[in-house]
Amino acid sequence: MNFTTSSLRQYLYLHFPIVEYVFEKNKAVLTKRSIDMNWFYNGIIPVSVSGFNPLGSQIFYGKNSYLEKFLEEEIEIHPNEIDWYLYEIFFVVHDYMHIWAIDQLLNFFPQCTEKNLFDDVDTLNDLAFMLLLSEVVASISVDWWMLSKFDFAKDLDSNSKFRCLTTSFKMSDITIARNVYASFSVQDENFFSWLTKGYFYNVFKGFENLNKENSNNLHWLNKELKYGIKQRELLAKWINFLSNDLSKLQSNSFNYFNEERSNCVNYMASLLWKTINESKFEDLQISFTNSIPLPTDVNYLNFEFIDASFFTDHIRVIDINGISIDNFAYLASQIISIQTCDIHNAISPETFDKIVYAKDLKFLIKILDEMKPLDEPTNLSHHLFIPN
Repeated sequence: MNFTTSSLRQYLYLHFPIVEYVFEKNKAVLTKRSIDMNWFYNGIIPVSVSGFNPLGSQIFYGKNSYLEKFLEEEIEIHPNEIDWYLYEIFFVVHDYMHIWAIDQLLNFFPQCTEKNLFDDVDTLNDLAFMLLLSEVVASISVDWWMLSKFDFAKDLDSNSKFRCLTTSFKMSDITIARNVYASFSVQDENFFSWLTKGYFYNVFKGFENLNKENSNNLHWLNKELKYGIKQRELLAKWINFLSNDLSKLQSNSFNYFNEERSNCVNYMASLLWKTINESKFEDLQISFTNSIPLPTDVNYLNFEFIDASFFTDHIRVIDINGISIDNFAYLASQIISIQTCDIHNAISPETFDKIVYAKDLKFLIKILDEMKPLDEPTNLSHHLFIPN
């Protein structure tokens, strides 16, 4: 099946009404950044740095991205590109569900909107709880309750390899899963509590004692076992950065449940199931816009806000020894992405890797001096959350 951006839009709106709701009724959350996504698409940088700000109701996308084409152009879609479109479109919905969940949870934790929220450990723990539970909401609503029931290769394009975003589970895997845990069920409200316990405690009921054969057959569960841990580590690191204290919050802080938090889980399970199952997408309206003064760090910095004086006064004297290779990769990726990617004159992935592993900031700046920056940014957050 051949698609244009227009026909893909019609197709997705028909089969996934939530996509239409997000893209037609809530475009305000979508914010274009002046970064050139071709650096990522061509494999020169290792990660997309478009970013996301769940505390600011902003979902970012870059220039020359497939999402930009989907939103702004009427063009034919090459069959080899269809998965890129699907991935970026559904991740917008995923991130929107993050924001919506936080909006709902702030009714339980209004203290997380206070200006001094980063000064209080208990409030940081509440923020951690909200953010991780919002990941449960986003993953379940998009992947488990919608995409898991859909076979794009069969229905859309035989070349499509797109399955889901955060899990590889499909409903066709349910039989094998029930050979291990007979009561396992995905398409019901109770699944919300099952996945929540997995993300918070790394305990997936019914699958605690797997032998090697069962483990190999449950590829999706092996990913879930790692995904919850990864999310806790990323969020702890991000929140500690926001609080300017790298020791305040540990990933095991997410395990603490009390009656209030249990009530939150039950409330979100019921509300989300009703919303998705009955297609009551009007209940997904976002009511808040939260802007919090945030510090800067090379792992989360929006370099579109960095002017010439920053590069002159700060970036050339950054303590490279104090930056990990992973953080330097983010630093380099962020800086490069705000330049125009001329594929004929761009550095190679191998050169980028050498710069990163050597943490060669001087060589990076020398290359940048020869590049053309993209347009000036507008209406953006200074801060990004970029999970790796």
